[in-house]
Amino acid sequence: TTFSAPITASSATNNTFGLTTFSGLQNDVITVNGTLQLQTSSSGCIIIASASAADVSTVVLPTCTDASGCTFKIIAGSVHSHVVSGSEATGAGKINGVVMDLNNTAGNADGAGGQQLSDEHVLSFANNPKLGDQVTVVGNGAHWFISGFANDGVDSAT
Repeated sequence: TTFSAPITASSATNNTFGLTTFSGLQNDVITVNGTLQLQTSSSGCIIIASASAADVSTVVLPTCTDASGCTFKIIAGSVHSHVVSGSEATGAGKINGVVMDLNNTAGNADGAGGQQLSDEHVLSFANNPKLGDQVTVVGNGAHWFISGFANDGVDSAT
């Protein structure tokens, strides 16, 4: 089966053995300046976290137990300490994964390293943030799994 653009991931039905072909697949792009509470219906969207002056944007993930299979990509659209937060303060919905970073090293990746996140509930691009710092989060109904790239890592809190 072949689908033509524009379509969203939710409008296509997969056939046997995943042989569906997507051409021109487009994701919704949401720009946030402030706080955005994501909904499971927004799965697959790309969030551009922007801010004016000294403000930061906060992206709040949906309740993890309702978000199995949901995925979101969050990109810094301004040089601020943007925040990604789970909806639950404790228990389910913990953020686990790795954010690769350049250790604030200009040019090549000589200073490249990584930061593992284990059972966190909040992270922020607080360390020398740059345009394009980004994370992708995927929920499985119990946890959020994260992968990303940042200029100088992220701060996190349980």
